[in-house]
This record gives sequence, C-alpha cells and structure tokens, in this order.
Amino acid sequence: MVSKYTAIQQGRSAIEAYHSQIGELRTEENKIDKGITVLENQIQKAINDLVVGFNVSDSVEVIVNINNLIGCNLRPLIYNLTQINSERITKLNTISNDSDFINSYNLFDPTTGSVKLEINDINQQLSVLTALQKQFQNDSEFQQLYKARNQEVGKLTQLFRNLSGEKALIAKVIARYTTSINELSDLSALFAMFFQVNEDINMYQGNLNALSSRVYNNTKLKKDYQELEVAIAGFEVNLITSLEAELSSFILRSESLLELRNNFTGIPKTLVTTIIALKQKLAVALKTQSTLNAEIRSIETVKTKINNVVGKWNRSKNSTINGDKSKWLVKGPANRAKRTKRYVSSSRTVYSSTYLYNDYDNYGTFLDTNPSLPFWYMAMESNNDRVPASFMQDLVPDYDQFDASQFDLGNDDVEVQEDLDLDIDTSEAMDDLADDIDSDDDNDSDDSDNDSSYESGDESMSDDS
Repeated sequence: MVSKYTAIQQGRSAIEAYHSQIGELRTEENKIDKGITVLENQIQKAINDLVVGFNVSDSVEVIVNINNLIGCNLRPLIYNLTQINSERITKLNTISNDSDFINSYNLFDPTTGSVKLEINDINQQLSVLTALQKQFQNDSEFQQLYKARNQEVGKLTQLFRNLSGEKALIAKVIARYTTSINELSDLSALFAMFFQVNEDINMYQGNLNALSSRVYNNTKLKKDYQELEVAIAGFEVNLITSLEAELSSFILRSESLLELRNNFTGIPKTLVTTIIALKQKLAVALKTQSTLNAEIRSIETVKTKINNVVGKWNRSKNSTINGDKSKWLVKGPANRAKRTKRYVSSSRTVYSSTYLYNDYDNYGTFLDTNPSLPFWYMAMESNNDRVPASFMQDLVPDYDQFDASQFDLGNDDVEVQEDLDLDIDTSEAMDDLADDIDSDDDNDSDDSDNDSSYESGDESMSDDS
C-alpha cells in the first residue's frame, strides 16, 4: 500500500522527467532538421556547378556528348520546347492579323476610339431609358391603368368608371409622360411608349454587351501578344535553363554516381565526389531525424499513459493505492533518462562526424581504390568517433553486414561496431504496466462501490485499491 498523494507526486515527477527528455530530443531533432536543409542546398549547388561545366546548348555535338557521359538524353525535351515555341509564333502571327488588334488605337483608345465613343453614347441612352423605365415601374396610377388595359367591361361598369373619375386619372397620367418631343394623344400611345422603352433598353444592352466583349478581347489580345513576344525573344535562354534543370534533376535522381564519377577528371570529378558524399550525409541525417522522432513519440506515449492514470488517482476517493508503482514512476523515467542521454550523445556524434566533416578530396582519394567506401564510415574514422551499433542499425541499411576490415584507413586499433546498449530503458517495465493496467481495469469494474469516481475506458494505469 502507498498513499495516493505519494503516487500522484511520483506520477507528476515522472511526467516532468519525460517532458524534459522530450525537450532534449527535440533540440537534437531541430538541429538535424536545420542541417538537412543546409545539405539539400549544398547538394543542389554542387549539381548546379557540375551542370554549368557542361556548357549545355541545343547543339547536336553537346547533346551527344552529355548523353555519352552520363546517359541523360535531352533530345525529347528540346523537341517539346521547340514545338511549344513554334506554337507561340503561330499564335503571335494570328493576333497580328486580327482586324481589331491592327486598328486598336482607332477603335479602343479611351478618348478618341470609335468603339469607346459608341459605348459612351449607349450608356447615356441607357441612363435616360432606365430612369424612365423605373418611373413607369414605380408609378402606381400607371400600373393601375396598365393592369386593366385588356379587361372587357360592360356599359354599366364603364359608366361607373367615368363617374368615378377614370377619365381624369387617364388624362393626369398621360400628361405626366407627355413632353414637347413626345406628345401622347391617348392611353394606347402611353402604353406603346412603355413597350418601346423596354425594347430600346434590350436593344441598347445587347449592343453594349457586344462592344464590351470586343474591348475585353482586344485587351486580352494585347496582353497575350506582349507575353508571346517576351517568351519568343527569351526562348534560347529559357531553353538552356530548362536543359540545365533537366540535367540537374537527372543527376540528383541518379543512383549511378560512382559510375558517373569514373567518366570525369579534375573539377567535374571532384564535384561528383562531393555530391556522392553529400547525398550520403543527407541519407544519414534523414535517418537520424526519423530515429529521434520515433523515440520522441515513444516517450510521449508513456507520458500520456502516466498522465491519464494520475488524473484517475486524483479523482479517486480512496486515500491509498495498492502496490508499489515506483517501477513505472521512478525507475522508469530514470532508465529512460539513460536511454535519452545515449540517443542525444549518439545523435551529436553522428552530427559532428558526418555532417561537419567536409574533406571530400580525401574521400575521393580513397574512392579511387575503395569505390564502396561509405562516407559516414570514413568521417567517423577520421574523427575516431564511435556510435553504438544499435543506433547505427537505424541509420545505415544492412549495418549488421557491414565489414570494416575491407577498408584500411589507418585506424586498425578501433572496433567499429561498439555497442553502448541503448536498450536498457523501461520496455520490460512498460510490458508489466500494460498487464497491470488491464488487471486494474478489471478490478475497477468489480470495486465500483469503493471508487465511484473511476472512469471506464482506455486508462494507462489505475488504482489497485
């Protein structure tokens, strides 16, 4: 039996310890992440420097030479880009022959263009007509007469309307719309005027839409023409840029850099050596990042389990907890701290050995006689650094089969596959914890009278009381 207070305090201390361990690992992970970005940029720069040395162009001699050297066939790309440029020239010629484009100034000049002037005139006409249309729509007396225009009435009804002042109303409404230009003799003339206003609006709006479409199309043609001119004028420069980008991508994707290296001498060979080394650096860095991230997630899982059970204990009405939980809450974080320390130390060693080691010339010298020499191994040997085999197995494929004896780098007194036993953490304790949780959850269901505040579900730990 242990007091609930003691167990809760141990749990909270464990959570803080795991939180601190996660922070240490995050720091290393962030450093590796920044290093990855730097390595990616260094790889691209080395490739770009190599590509520049090819003096890429669309000449047959250059293309054949590149294909023979590295196996990159640029002909399809040249053909496609040339076709695209031919299509641009065709489009440019089509625009040049468009009548509206040819007469753009006379038609579309904002001040003097005939189309612009016609649009202005139509807008003025529409302004007058839409105002009159709105007057008709809002005139309740006109609407009364308009709705009754087709009604057949008898003599008695007509007499009643005359007596009620309908004639006076008609005269009043007609007078409202009569002008010196447009004299209205009777109600039918007023209705004809109303119909004509609507027809004229539709006609002018149709004309305006057509003219506005011509303006829009002309604006687009001028924009397209300018863009096509720029693209055609820059075709040769853009072609070289595209060929260099394709060549760069080919080298970046290549899995035969060692063979490619044998085709060069001097600076190009040095650049290929650098690319090989940097890509190996990047692979190790990415694996290191992945390993650290997996360790962080593992600790977070343990931390979450303890956090859940501490909350459960905190809600419990009981004052004691059955069993000694120090295996998980005290020994567990302590053992995990040793593991974290080794992960951090191993990560830093890998970082300082491989990431910071830049003697590519020396690596190239060894590659000439040992083409299978891994860069990471030479870097660590040069610094006399050692990383546990259990850690390296996560970073290097087939590390278990790696035979250092085939490489003579002048450091025979040091064993490569030294193991610092990273696996001394709480894995066994956590297996016991899982069993104990299941057992505790069963007990909780049978002992609900003693602890009504316990909750069902996936708790990581529970009270044995």
